[in-house]
Amino acid sequence: QNYTRPWSKELDVPVLSIDYKKPPNHRFPAPVYDVLAVYNFVCKHIHNYCNIRPTTIVLAGDSAGGNLVLSTTALAQKANLPPPKGLFLAYPASDLRSVYSPSRINSFTDAILHPSLLLMCLKEYLDKIKKKFKTILWPPQFYYQSLISTTNHLTCAGH
Repeated sequence: QNYTRPWSKELDVPVLSIDYKKPPNHRFPAPVYDVLAVYNFVCKHIHNYCNIRPTTIVLAGDSAGGNLVLSTTALAQKANLPPPKGLFLAYPASDLRSVYSPSRINSFTDAILHPSLLLMCLKEYLDKIKKKFKTILWPPQFYYQSLISTTNHLTCAGH
C-alpha cells in the first residue's frame, strides 16, 4: 500500500495489489495463476461488485513481479481475455536463462543480491517444473513479440 495508495490518488484510478502465493510453499506457476484469476475477475466481473468499468487496464510489476506481469499477459492471450492496455515493468526478471547479459554481469558486484542468492531463489522457484512450462510461460523473452503486438504501451526500466 506504500505505492498503490499514492498511485491511485494521484492518477484518480482504482489500483489493485494482488497478494499472490509465494515460494517456497507455492512454486511457479502458482503465483501466475493467482494473478491471472484476479485479472479474469477484473475483466469479467468486477463491475458487478464495484462501480468500476475496466476499459484501461495497466499491469505493473518490478523484478519477479515483472515476470508475473509478462506471464499473466501471455496466459490472458491464451484464455482470450482482453489484453491489458499497457505493461509497466521495472527491472523485470524476464530472461531466466543462464546467459551473461549486462544485468547479470552487473549483479556480480551487487552487495545485497549476489548472483548465487538469485540462482538459489530461481532454483527454488522454478527448477523442478521449468521444462514442463518452457514453451508456455518460461522465460518471457520467447513471447515478447506477441505481447508487444497486442499491448498499446510497454514501458520497461532495466533488463
